[in-house]
Amino acid sequence: MIDSGLLHKQELLRFGRLAAAMPNTNEARKQPWSQYRVSVDEIENRTGLDLLTNVPLNIQTLLEAEVDQVTIQSIYLASH
Repeated sequence: MIDSGLLHKQELLRFGRLAAAMPNTNEARKQPWSQYRVSVDEIENRTGLDLLTNVPLNIQTLLEAEVDQVTIQSIYLASH
């Protein structure tokens, strides 16, 4: 369990979380997926789900509000 009293916002935001909302169209394939990054809050608002429920509320609030900007190396596998 995370001790919420010991962590600062900068440290909290290093915890990985990734949310993306891509349109269900062929046009979406033409754009890098990272263009569709959104906050966890945005996913919750669109779906009615409550995510990260096992995380203390004060930490959950911080993590869900920010859009994760971590660089993720793209891996493309060509079909044979």
